[in-house]
Amino acid sequence: MGETKAAAPPVAPGLPCPIGNHPRRDLAVLLDMVWAVLCGILALIISVVIQEGLAAYTGSDVSWKVVGLRGLVIAVATMLAASFANQVLLTVWTRASMGKHATLLRVVRVDDAERPRLPQTVRRWLYGLVYVIAILPFVALGATDFGGPEGPRHDAMGLRTVRRKCLGLRGQCPDCERGHPRRHAARTLVQR
Repeated sequence: MGETKAAAPPVAPGLPCPIGNHPRRDLAVLLDMVWAVLCGILALIISVVIQEGLAAYTGSDVSWKVVGLRGLVIAVATMLAASFANQVLLTVWTRASMGKHATLLRVVRVDDAERPRLPQTVRRWLYGLVYVIAILPFVALGATDFGGPEGPRHDAMGLRTVRRKCLGLRGQCPDCERGHPRRHAARTLVQR
């Protein structure tokens, strides 16, 4: 009995550059994470100040444990809401999250290089949450190897991150034709 392998989704012929380079992608992810964490910290501070103000106004005595727990719940909910708004709503609207805008990257569908759909971006956001919460600690420890011999998977949920410059060229990018300068230099060094 032969083993059957799942075929990769078909790639649009005019799809620009395969993926944005790793430092840009990593910086975009870091900026998006910083945005969500800052929103959570701000929500925590505001909720603690409001709770203490209400307690002082009403003259009631509130435990710091209760204030802290409420603040933590509000902070986590705010982080998730900020992340959802950035990673899903902004990506559907503008093809990029704030971090990807800052690093000049865009998100496109793999099959036709068009604007991502809402269900795809929701699934991609959930995939990213699971990855960051459950898998990333093991990857950081080197306990796992994701992607197999072909390398890590970059097309989560049928979406791909590409350079903004290449998106407008639709497959006519000179870097894509002859290989990106860094990739070309690496191949030249290997051939020598």
